Amino acid sequence: MKTLKKGSKGKMVEKLQTLLNAAGCECGKADGVFGKNTETAVKDFQKENRLSVDGMAGLKTFEALFLKTKTEPKTEHFKLSEFKCHNGTKVPTEYYGNVQELMFQLEEIRAACGNAAIRIQSGYRTKEYNSNCSGASPRSQHLTASAADIKVKGMAPAEVYKICDKLVGSRGGVGKYKNFTHNDIRGYRARW
Repeated sequence: MKTLKKGSKGKMVEKLQTLLNAAGCECGKADGVFGKNTETAVKDFQKENRLSVDGMAGLKTFEALFLKTKTEPKTEHFKLSEFKCHNGTKVPTEYYGNVQELMFQLEEIRAACGNAAIRIQSGYRTKEYNSNCSGASPRSQHLTASAADIKVKGMAPAEVYKICDKLVGSRGGVGKYKNFTHNDIRGYRARW
């Protein structure tokens, strides 16, 4: 998960602001712009929850916010239950920040695909489940709920790959497979 700081913008900042307000650390309107009020609210929250007080929202801050507010990650078209492991294990709370960022990226992909429905083929994986997946890396992004293998309604995986390749850019990995497209938020460009 990328760390949000003063100057950051977008849906993740808006979610951060919503969570801060729900936790009682008022930052004003959730406008998606990480300014002085948001930085102050993050510092207040970090201090109250015995976190490192740096005014930046990384994975530990998001984890604490999701726990404090009892909020699950969600977007307009995706919900947390879609990302659970195929063995039935739910996404652990410590990965809620990752899955939230992934959901926002999937919303971008959905829009770029003409708002066609996206089905999550594989989201979070436990270590045990991942080790039984043919060809899966022992350092798979699925282990931290940072990846989703997707199918887009009415589109071939090769078409989806082209869209994801362009849209994701250097923010993550994109893989082309026969029956699905892999997408992740690893924070650097990877293609296969």
